[in-house]
Amino acid sequence: GKSTAPASAAQDQLRELRDDGWIDLETRRVKVRWNYFNPAVDAYCAAELWMDFLASGGILPLSTFRVLPINTYRYLLLFSGSESSDFFPPRLFEWVLFGIEAIFFFMLLLQTWYLLRRLC
Repeated sequence: GKSTAPASAAQDQLRELRDDGWIDLETRRVKVRWNYFNPAVDAYCAAELWMDFLASGGILPLSTFRVLPINTYRYLLLFSGSESSDFFPPRLFEWVLFGIEAIFFFMLLLQTWYLLRRLC
């Protein structure tokens, strides 16, 4: 079965925050943030879970999940046959960005070549 160690550790931390006076009856919000890395798709997931304590005594649970692929040139994965290209297909913006970066790189090489020619 699942391990309860992380849940009990979180409960211990919440208890410690309550005992130290950080969480009390006037607490408006409790927020938990964490990051995951998924090596299968080369992506990070930044997750936020929080609970707003309403004046009526209710609790409003909220969450956000942001996925960030770490492969900046993921549009090149289209040609590699990688599984990542299935999860993150290239968009028009990425092709335009790739074109601009390719032109910049070419101009950088050309400028370096001109400078080396002048020095020699």
